[in-house]
Amino acid sequence: MTANPQPNFLRGTFAWSVQGYAFAEPPPSNLLAPETLSSRDPWLRVAAILEHAKRGDHRHIPRLMDCLHPADESGVPPAAIQLIGDAGRDSDLALLQELMANGPDEFRVYAAQAASMAGRISLVPSMLDAWTRVMSRDHHDMVGDAISTLLESPGGAITANAGSYRTGGASTNPDRNASRTEFEALVVARLDEVKAQHGDGKVIWQGHAFHATGLAQEMQSLLRDPNAGPFHGLFIWMRHKLEAASGFDGAACFRKGVLQPLSAAATLEKFLERDAHDEEVGVRYFFGHPISA
Repeated sequence: MTANPQPNFLRGTFAWSVQGYAFAEPPPSNLLAPETLSSRDPWLRVAAILEHAKRGDHRHIPRLMDCLHPADESGVPPAAIQLIGDAGRDSDLALLQELMANGPDEFRVYAAQAASMAGRISLVPSMLDAWTRVMSRDHHDMVGDAISTLLESPGGAITANAGSYRTGGASTNPDRNASRTEFEALVVARLDEVKAQHGDGKVIWQGHAFHATGLAQEMQSLLRDPNAGPFHGLFIWMRHKLEAASGFDGAACFRKGVLQPLSAAATLEKFLERDAHDEEVGVRYFFGHPISA
């Protein structure tokens, strides 16, 4: 399949060490027009759906599935799938479950990562199933890291055991407990703990009920900690989570893809000085708009 060139206004958009969900330059004037949602250019369709979602209109998220072609190496599929996780209504998150169950391995990875950002622990069984199905070690580790991001603090036992997998894809043993790896046992046990503490309805991030202000404060602490250098890579995922939920513009935190701690600290300080801090703990938002079921 011929790759779809990325329009100039999307250069660096959907990349979390660059523009994130911000556009590099003003988008086409007809981006919100109905016909753009049916454009032959999948980049324009994804950008239009993103812009509608930024304004609180999530009805078009299912259209992102029409942009997914396994042979497309342009960057459209990962962008579209991550947007499902960030901005999809709860009913739309079944699309991620479908991709984790039946998609090619690359899509399974993207969907698991999107599920971790969606923060619904009801997605964990599908993520764990995807972990058993992907074939390459790299894909296996990426799905394991996504599960860890959702259920535990950085550097936890789930990440440490993500490589303890059975070769040959998903188990066909009907007694699933008999063939469960240490990793699967850890995930199931941690899932039970999180569920007992928070129930099924809260948005979870790193094992706790998510709150944008709390995450921004955690990012500040990470930047100030002289021993946190090895964890600076986590800042990209934290920026993604914060920006998707609140609309925080984190582009100034990076220069040429490299974290700039002083600039990042100043940008976060401005965010925390906002007048409005009325997000509810454990509620899904996209750009400050609550996401309906």
